[in-house]
Amino acid sequence: MFGEAVTAGERDPGAGAAQLLYPGGFDCHSQTVYKKAQQKGVTLIIEDSVEEAVFDLKWTTEAVGNIVDNALKYTPEGGTVWLRVILYSLFLRLDVTDTGIGIPEQEQASVFTRFYRSRRVSGQPGVGIGLYFAREVIRREKGYIKLASEPDKGSTFSIFLYRG
Repeated sequence: MFGEAVTAGERDPGAGAAQLLYPGGFDCHSQTVYKKAQQKGVTLIIEDSVEEAVFDLKWTTEAVGNIVDNALKYTPEGGTVWLRVILYSLFLRLDVTDTGIGIPEQEQASVFTRFYRSRRVSGQPGVGIGLYFAREVIRREKGYIKLASEPDKGSTFSIFLYRG
């Protein structure tokens, strides 16, 4: 959930839209994200890069928003959350990196399971569907999500979207 401007063009009827994607311009909710970060005392860094990717704006925004919300939720005061775009020939990669609590290796495959909640976060609000939902949406967009994480150091969720 981040950004100020998105340009849409029809891909084919009923198939979603080809969107210009850049972290500073993903959707119209960036002020909400910045406000959440500020209220929590977390630094939010968005590296702008204008690139094209093919995706459904509404659902992909929700999916990315879930990952960004988690990064903010599980990053302690004084921490940092970064959003950046990296290009590949067929995919655009959007990284959401945080200096949060991290995810133990033995739990990393489980975090994408519906209703999964780690014992480490039982004190935080949530029901365990955000990452499941994000993965399903990105899969439907012919993309995928990778996770790299280390306990007490943070996580990087890499979202790969088809550049079409």
